[in-house]
Amino acid sequence: MTYQEVFEKLKKTIGKGNVKNINEHLAYQFHIVGDGEGTFYIEVLNNKLNVEPFDYQDRNLAIDVSAKVLEGIFANKVMLQDAIDNGSAVVFGDTTKVSVLQEILTKKVKEEKKTVKKDKKQEVKTENAELPPEDLSKKDEKATVKSESKTEVKEEVKTEDKKESKKTGHKKAAKKEVKSKK
Repeated sequence: MTYQEVFEKLKKTIGKGNVKNINEHLAYQFHIVGDGEGTFYIEVLNNKLNVEPFDYQDRNLAIDVSAKVLEGIFANKVMLQDAIDNGSAVVFGDTTKVSVLQEILTKKVKEEKKTVKKDKKQEVKTENAELPPEDLSKKDEKATVKSESKTEVKEEVKTEDKKESKKTGHKKAAKKEVKSKK
């Protein structure tokens, strides 16, 4: 992958992010090493998230990491602190800001999951709304057939129950007769 491809993929992953609760100015510079080598930064300023393909001189934290590990971090499959601990990411600067970055990334993933669930619900509603009238009638036919078959099954069960109760009723009557004869 080229640097541009890696950057665009990561930028799309982080998107605008939810940084409404972060009231401080933060700047994280990432230096991708190996395949797709290059530098970009993430900045939180005035409750907005900016992701740009440049060097950031006045940063809080610089992170050297491979594109593969960085994709895992951005997708929340790899915790940034774990990558630092095992040596797959190297940081320079104010390491207290690592947890804030992880919080930003974690919120982003949770928001995406909520959005995906909402989108799936809307797709189902949209699919039904977009069905041509003949398809809707087929759907109604299927519902009618199902309800008719349920009714038939219920009627069969009721009929069998009546037959069974008649049999047991005759047995009870016979028992009463036997008792009365004694």
